[in-house]
Amino acid sequence: MVTGGIPKVVETRTRGRPMRTRQRGTRALGVLIGAIALTLVGVPDEVRADDETPGDRNDWLGALNAFRAAGGLDPVEEEPAWLDSLEAGGRYVVEENHFTHYPDEDSEYYSEAAAEGLHSNLITPARSPATSIEGWIGSPGHAANALHPTLERVAYLGYKDEDSADITSVALLDVMRGRDGSPPGEPLLWPADEARVPLRDSGDSWKLDGCESEGFFAVVYPSGDGEADVASTSWVDADGEEVAHCATRDLLDIDGGPRGEWPSAAFVGTEEPLEFGREYELEVRLESGEELSSTFEIAWPSEVDGYPAPFPKPKWAEPEAELEVREREPDAVVVERPDVEGLRGLEVVVDGEARRAPFVLDDISISGLEPDTEHHIELVALAEDGSPVPGPAGSVTTPPEPETHRHAAEERVGTALEVADEAFPDGADTVVLVSGEDAADALAATPLAAAVDAPLLLTRAGSDGTLEPAVRDAVEALGADEALVVGGDAVVGPSVVDNLDAAGLDVARLAGSDRFATAALVADEVADRGGSTDDALLAASDPGDPDAGWPDVLGAGPYAALDEPTPILLTAPERLPDATREAVADRGTVEVVGGTGVVDEGVAAELTALGADVTRLAGADRYETNRHLVEAAIAAGADGDVVWLASGNGFADGLAAGAAAAQTGGVVALVQGDEPSWTGATRQWLLDEEPQAVHVVGGPTAVAPELVDALRPDRP
Repeated sequence: MVTGGIPKVVETRTRGRPMRTRQRGTRALGVLIGAIALTLVGVPDEVRADDETPGDRNDWLGALNAFRAAGGLDPVEEEPAWLDSLEAGGRYVVEENHFTHYPDEDSEYYSEAAAEGLHSNLITPARSPATSIEGWIGSPGHAANALHPTLERVAYLGYKDEDSADITSVALLDVMRGRDGSPPGEPLLWPADEARVPLRDSGDSWKLDGCESEGFFAVVYPSGDGEADVASTSWVDADGEEVAHCATRDLLDIDGGPRGEWPSAAFVGTEEPLEFGREYELEVRLESGEELSSTFEIAWPSEVDGYPAPFPKPKWAEPEAELEVREREPDAVVVERPDVEGLRGLEVVVDGEARRAPFVLDDISISGLEPDTEHHIELVALAEDGSPVPGPAGSVTTPPEPETHRHAAEERVGTALEVADEAFPDGADTVVLVSGEDAADALAATPLAAAVDAPLLLTRAGSDGTLEPAVRDAVEALGADEALVVGGDAVVGPSVVDNLDAAGLDVARLAGSDRFATAALVADEVADRGGSTDDALLAASDPGDPDAGWPDVLGAGPYAALDEPTPILLTAPERLPDATREAVADRGTVEVVGGTGVVDEGVAAELTALGADVTRLAGADRYETNRHLVEAAIAAGADGDVVWLASGNGFADGLAAGAAAAQTGGVVALVQGDEPSWTGATRQWLLDEEPQAVHVVGGPTAVAPELVDALRPDRP
């Protein structure tokens, strides 16, 4: 029971997962959400306040009564006899992990609460009973209930986590009834005559269609016959000037509800804010022809009928504190809203321009900023009369707008040349040439290109082909005097070597009896050129499945190319080939790239038996594996602000991108390039990290423009 006006607080724990409350634009609350209950019922004509006002003895009741007094209404009193019913309602919300206006008829909550005709209508976080009431009457539907002329008795019950010292949320239970206990038989209008407080909007979820302001009125009428529906409205100020307002929005229409005939309510809002200290006259015509009118003044006195002001002037906990920035984007930042007592409105002043902000959120998002610019930001609390109370301030510099470049030609050979031109603007002494048609021998080439500071060029010249003129011209433009050809005659024909030799280059071919032996030869060359002799990456390549393994290797290139380039060796999916076994025999560490579906655990066991320290880097699919490779490369020193974006559906563009990323210090991110609606791990990483330079490798059929746009949905 409640004694002396102090609300009862019941400690409880939820069954199963904790209930969470979500608000648009903010993170879900990570604490247990409990319930506090308030019930409102009909009253006799006369209400007497004690000599000691509720505001003196009980903050939550004082806040409620001050709100009613400012609306020209009588105060209400506590009714301790209702606590058992309210406890059942709060317990239902907490234990069932469920919130409902109307509980099931077989629930304990229904049976205990139905006698009072209760229904719950709000759950919202609150730090204290008083702030829970403030939040409640700050929303239009609940403010209308709080200002009901026939209201007399209320009860309040708190719930909290047994491990928490604070009440963490509020559920309000209310019923509007006439003095005889029945729903109102006549339409009612708020604000009522002589009222001095408007109803207020509390956020986007309550915005009336087309309304941008915070002033509006409510009409409550019997539901069911339609004759009480609002037909027209007129709203003028004291000078007779019409106040532009929005169309009626029905918020409550509970015809034949579970506990009898309930009233309906309609709300009409102004298109411009109402002015404090100004008188307004409101007229409403119903479908029945009945007219309602009210004259009221917008004011917020410091004291009303002996009750203290329900919302005192806001007070920042640390008014001199510096602004704390949570996130930065080129055109937006997110700042923390510190604790402030008595907050009724919030402005964010950006470079001298004030903007209204939602004050119910802990983090405030500020958009529309200039990239790469220093902005001065100040948080300003607003008192009920609109007067400002300055809070934390500081300067925030936004990052520059990310640059996006597409490197593409009509086909893959030309695309590789475009990439080389971007990554090697000053030329290169050496070029690495691989087949653009067969991935097998080419997969091990990226660490070699990194070891010799070379671009990786492609050719489609097979066993009987010659070097493409565009490739020959690019080699000359780069100023190269050495060419390393990776792969045998079957994939890069002899005529290609002859063409390079005729152009005056020193040419060396690295080719083994099969793809595994070729990778082993490349590993030796990497070591001879200053690469690692102790470490190796191992990826799958299956002669019977051209698509096996290479997606994992594409992202591994930049990771393998850092500092001391690490060779990439190849293995069959379920066995370690002899050439690879010999190549890893003297290496202390081998990192397997790809999951057990591409490199079997038996292969890892063979490596361990050879004395190698074996680790595995893998994800659920090629894109998640690629994300892990990107993160590992960044952890090892790669620049996450430079990303080379290539399709995960083909190997050619990714090979060229790998060498370019090694040269520029960036990483290669694979995307499902032909599917603009993809939502893979790479996309999430890009959205989270927001790199400053994105190089798209391949044309629109390889990496769709819609996909690139989708990486930053909030950017033009």
